[in-house]
Amino acid sequence: MEGHQSLSRITGIGKITGAILLSVIGNVNDFAGESHLASYFGIVPRVSNSNETERSGRIHKSGTKLGRTALVQSALIAANYSRT
Repeated sequence: MEGHQSLSRITGIGKITGAILLSVIGNVNDFAGESHLASYFGIVPRVSNSNETERSGRIHKSGTKLGRTALVQSALIAANYSRT
């Protein structure tokens, strides 16, 4: 599968993680852009607005826990590879 091969070329993403991400995402064309996909995974910060004040907080964690966990683990592995 083309998408799986593309994902597997990214440092930190192996065969299993690629399969998990593809199964969670489905058709990537269903998302309007990168920000919508990031929001789907729940890795964007919470934003609260009050009058003229805007505050960003921790990630909102809505969305798929399995996909978010796969992304975080892949990022940790990639960070270890970049240290060497």
